[in-house]
Amino acid sequence: MGAPGLRVSDPLSTIEHQDAQFFRRLLDQLNDAIYFVDRDRCISYGNEGAAKITGFPAGEAVGRYCFVDFLCHTDRAGEKLCNSKCPLKATIEDGEYREVFVFLRHKAGHRVPVRVRVAPMVDGTKVVGAVETFSDDSDRESAKHRVQQLEELAFLDSLTGVSNRRYLEIRLQSALQEFVLSNERVGLLSIDVDEFKQINDRHGHEIGDQTRVMIARTLKGVLRADDLLGRWGGDEFVAIIQHAAMKH
Repeated sequence: MGAPGLRVSDPLSTIEHQDAQFFRRLLDQLNDAIYFVDRDRCISYGNEGAAKITGFPAGEAVGRYCFVDFLCHTDRAGEKLCNSKCPLKATIEDGEYREVFVFLRHKAGHRVPVRVRVAPMVDGTKVVGAVETFSDDSDRESAKHRVQQLEELAFLDSLTGVSNRRYLEIRLQSALQEFVLSNERVGLLSIDVDEFKQINDRHGHEIGDQTRVMIARTLKGVLRADDLLGRWGGDEFVAIIQHAAMKH
């Protein structure tokens, strides 16, 4: 398994036994995970932090190639990084320090967001492996997600799911400032439903709400991705059209 090449033993094995035991205990006290790998990305050492974050104890990690059906690093879009975009591989090739955000696959099967830092191990002028440290970023990701949810709740109309009046006013103000500074033009569409009150009176407010939702979805479907649709109030909608050109 893996390509033949230079093998780097656990760097701690070159230290006198008593000192090596001290350093192992020290590394095991860290919350961050640590892996030593050789040039072929075969793991030669893993601390207790790595076992806690990945679910793989050192006995199951050491001797394995990190890219062979093991941790399965991916980016936010789910693209696998272990071959062409592996930070370990890149650092071993060019000797440069790297820090990236990735997801790894826990032994139990779930994804864990981690902040990965990779530094080269050098023997003279030759890169003979790398040290990878990584920390669980779950709390930060959860906080970021909660902030995003709060922002969406603050700027979305609860009925239709499009932008609310508050966010429309912010974007309109921004559009006016951009026009003053750079003459960047936008279009503004004001849309309302004729005799909408009759729908409520004849069919009830539940049908009226369903009609608003249908109208919002229809309008959103015909706008471009860069345009913004929002509910101004009642049955009134406003669309901000980006990069609008004037006809003479």
